[in-house]
Amino acid sequence: MEETKADVLIRPPLPPDHPFPADYSALPFTTRRTLRSILCRMYVATEIMELGTESRFTSLVVFQRYYFASLHSTEANASSSSGTGTSTRNSSNSNNNSNTEKDDTQRVRRRREHLGTVAAACLFLGCKAEEEHRRIRDVINVAHMLDFSAEYGDDDDSNEAGKIASTNIRVNGSAELTGTESGGASQTGTSDTTQSQSTSAQTSRICIHEASRPPELDDTYWETKEQIVSTEQEILRILRFDVSVSHPHRAVLLILDGLGIGEYDMQRLVKKAWELLNNALFYPPALRHPLLPLACGAIGLGETLINEMDGNGNKSACDGHERIKMPTTWWTDLRVTEHEIEAATLSLQYAVAALNVF
Repeated sequence: MEETKADVLIRPPLPPDHPFPADYSALPFTTRRTLRSILCRMYVATEIMELGTESRFTSLVVFQRYYFASLHSTEANASSSSGTGTSTRNSSNSNNNSNTEKDDTQRVRRRREHLGTVAAACLFLGCKAEEEHRRIRDVINVAHMLDFSAEYGDDDDSNEAGKIASTNIRVNGSAELTGTESGGASQTGTSDTTQSQSTSAQTSRICIHEASRPPELDDTYWETKEQIVSTEQEILRILRFDVSVSHPHRAVLLILDGLGIGEYDMQRLVKKAWELLNNALFYPPALRHPLLPLACGAIGLGETLINEMDGNGNKSACDGHERIKMPTTWWTDLRVTEHEIEAATLSLQYAVAALNVF
């Protein structure tokens, strides 16, 4: 059955008819780490380019659609060739191990460089899809400055000459730019960056080393521009020109506006719900929920977090204001079930927890 315009507007950001792994948590660590690293760079890039919430959301979602589609294609090709030439490979394995390792390393490097170009193309495409246009020169500059093609960007050894700053992606999805001299120690002035932090806290960040200057207008620049344009066409072909993304941030605003709650409470809820939805960008399974359950889950979880009591029964330690009082079963008029909202809420909670994994 063909999707109507209304179906597209309320479908999940990562639609069910697009390739997605059966068990995301079962993917290799390096696969998920690579995805997280690129998404963090794209998120920071959207802040630098001063993009709106919807352009940022579209850009990162389109990249994830392509990423999982390419994974699906790679797995299909690997399975089709796995049964051929087994005896031949067994007889020559001992002689070709070193060559195979070199080939694998080169293949991984080429794929990482290609994904960096894809990320830049998705930023450019997302801006066009949401009619918030940016020059391709701006996209090339930010992709170069944040090194979209870096392996992970979290190793201390990755500081190179000419790199003058690093960006730490914090667990709430926001970015903190630290003025770090090349080879020097980072000074952020916050307690969570001290040397006494735990291993899990240290690995919950992706460090992005910022280049000192944009790329020169030389042959490399023009080659990069051509690559981004051709890669944009490749993305459109693989996604079957489907770059329409439903926006839960907009749904949150419309739902809360219809509930008639106070302006101050609405501002607090919107801020917290949007923060949760931004976190969901880094946990793909959360983007598999339909638009309305996802928006309702963000609102409900946001209300819970704002109204949390500390151990002494006092008001929320992180807020300090009056509790928010939402109407009972406020979601019933939206034709979503409590089960759908609970599932989306659980995914959003996993999204927050997942930001501490890496």
